[in-house]
Amino acid sequence: MHQIVDALFCVLVTLHTIPVIRAPKKECAATLIAKQLHEKICNHLRDRNNNLFASVNLQNRPILILLERSIDFAMPLHHSPIYQSLLHDLLHLKSNHVSFAGGKQESIFLDYENDEFWQKNALQALPKVHEYHTSILTWYQQKKDEIEHSKSTASSPSHMHAAEQEEKSSGSQSGGKQDMLRSTIKSMPELMQKKEEMDRHNKLMTNLSEILSQRGISEYFHLEETLMHSKVLNAQQNKELTELLSKHTKGSIEDKLRLFLIWYLCHHQVSKQERTALLSALCTNDNTEASSLTSSSLADYFDGAHDELFALRYIMEHEKISSLGQGVNDSNVVEEEEKSSNTGFQSWIGLTKESIFAQIKGMLPTSGKCTVTRIVRSLMNTDIASITNVATTSDAIHKEYIMLDPLKASSQHSRSEQFQEFYQAIVFLVGGGSFAEYANLNQFANAKQKKIIYGCTDLVSPRNFLSQLTNLGR
Repeated sequence: MHQIVDALFCVLVTLHTIPVIRAPKKECAATLIAKQLHEKICNHLRDRNNNLFASVNLQNRPILILLERSIDFAMPLHHSPIYQSLLHDLLHLKSNHVSFAGGKQESIFLDYENDEFWQKNALQALPKVHEYHTSILTWYQQKKDEIEHSKSTASSPSHMHAAEQEEKSSGSQSGGKQDMLRSTIKSMPELMQKKEEMDRHNKLMTNLSEILSQRGISEYFHLEETLMHSKVLNAQQNKELTELLSKHTKGSIEDKLRLFLIWYLCHHQVSKQERTALLSALCTNDNTEASSLTSSSLADYFDGAHDELFALRYIMEHEKISSLGQGVNDSNVVEEEEKSSNTGFQSWIGLTKESIFAQIKGMLPTSGKCTVTRIVRSLMNTDIASITNVATTSDAIHKEYIMLDPLKASSQHSRSEQFQEFYQAIVFLVGGGSFAEYANLNQFANAKQKKIIYGCTDLVSPRNFLSQLTNLGR
């Protein structure tokens, strides 16, 4: 814990800022870290000889929000359609490297500083990424055709004779064509760089799409989106849930376990009979041997002696710790953004009717916000026009979070201080974060013109997070 406090202190020194700190009022690791960090900053400010925060701009101070992973177990398990999240989940992205096993070991490095494609698309849904890839490919082909046309016309005898006649009659026109050719030649390095980017990401998207199709992940994605944004499932959705959990549908055992746990986390006020029925469907995978999809079997996650999942046991024992996230629901968050449409995906599908990309049509995220984003939105007081309307917006969530200001000697804060609007935030998750959560938070920041830094003790893939929950329940 002291290492986390020291690390956060170093981040604040590097950013040269003193934030207002918010953390859960209920005693937990995030609360202890917040109090220790507050004390460390206060002690440092008293030392005038070695003050690293000297000349800090106190205007537009950020808010530092410390949260526990336990407020939302569903998001790290979600089959996210975000490009970066998919690479992390399915191709094991680590330290910006994606490695491919096979006859020849190959690794692709994703350089955020120099890879424009990665800069623009890391946090986009995969269909949008492919739409962008198609537009860049069209642009590249046009540039290539222009160069080839310039070469062929410049080298032909008829063109050379015509050029001589033009030069005699009008030197300016000839010079313009020469300038155009010179400009085209100068664009060659840029074209080569674009070609390398396209080839690199084309290979990544092709591998992703093969896995998505093989495991039928689009079906899991759509049902999980429904589970996370609705309170009740209709008969058709319940039937689909049962079918996806059984061994008769595509998907690895981890895919099915993740779906089941998301169902329970979002709808845990269900009868034991419903839970038992879905567990029975899940247990039909018991005799399924580990395949090329995964090296695991149900036995790795299931306690046969007690007929229950290790991860579910842990979650059920700690249901109460997720209450912080329940204080903010979708009714408190009015979304101005239009829901994503599938129209942009048509160019992708139109490439070839038999394309494997057609298997994941419509894998576009909804405009709904995850629990962390809703809490951040409330604590930043994004939708508060005046202090008089706070009772109908985020008053409930503010009561669940303490406020610590290193620049104030008193721990008491006025109502106006608690409900001031923040334009910058640092969000830190204790217990692990996910790229899907980061992308959701980034979507909110862009829509509201905010600046948000996201951090966590560890970035865990959905499979690793499932393993952590399983180990905690053993």
